[in-house]
Amino acid sequence: MTSSTLSWGRFLVVVILAVIFCPSEASAESRGNSGDGKAKGPLSRFDGEQLKKLQAGEPVCVYKEDSEKKENSSGNGQCSIIINASINKCFEILMKIDRQVYWVPNKKKSTIVSSNDNKHLIDNKYVFYGITVKYHSIFTIDQKNYRIEWEIDKSRPHDLLENSGFYQLEKIDEKTVLLTYGATKIDVGVGLSTSVPEFIKKYLLGKSLPIMAINAKKYIESNEKWRQDN
Repeated sequence: MTSSTLSWGRFLVVVILAVIFCPSEASAESRGNSGDGKAKGPLSRFDGEQLKKLQAGEPVCVYKEDSEKKENSSGNGQCSIIINASINKCFEILMKIDRQVYWVPNKKKSTIVSSNDNKHLIDNKYVFYGITVKYHSIFTIDQKNYRIEWEIDKSRPHDLLENSGFYQLEKIDEKTVLLTYGATKIDVGVGLSTSVPEFIKKYLLGKSLPIMAINAKKYIESNEKWRQDN
């Protein structure tokens, strides 16, 4: 056997071993890493247990309350979930703010009052265990960055003192997206047009966020009108 034949044989063995034992760049990126081990992609900020939940179709959530206040305290939280759809399809559906009643928990009204470029004034109504909460909010759509932000319009009557947040889409690959829903501030306040119990804020932070994430995933993936029975 010639030396050139032996060299060629060694080369084939090395290639086969590399294919078997080295993870592909695509699979590495799906875990949030590039092929060279450097952090890359929206999933890189999650730990192992969180990634398992996300890949199982479950939301990963974090919450925080203002510990300095004992009553009517403010709080914030966010939930992330993987959606099996393209980022453009996801954003196209999320931009239809007047259809939020089909997937946002307890939301009974989401009417566009007026629009100005990328800003929309929305008339909202929620019902929590028989308690009605109304307010207007301003939604700002950032199509370039696949982001939607909102905040209460305090120039109009509002039953919540504060309620601001965002939807952020991040592309994982051509067919999957990471959706993060964040409530940057929730405060039921005092002395407003309606006496809003503290448990509503806790519901919005504790139960509403993960349900909203799951609802959004189902609604976008099915692309059908449906409403979760609350």
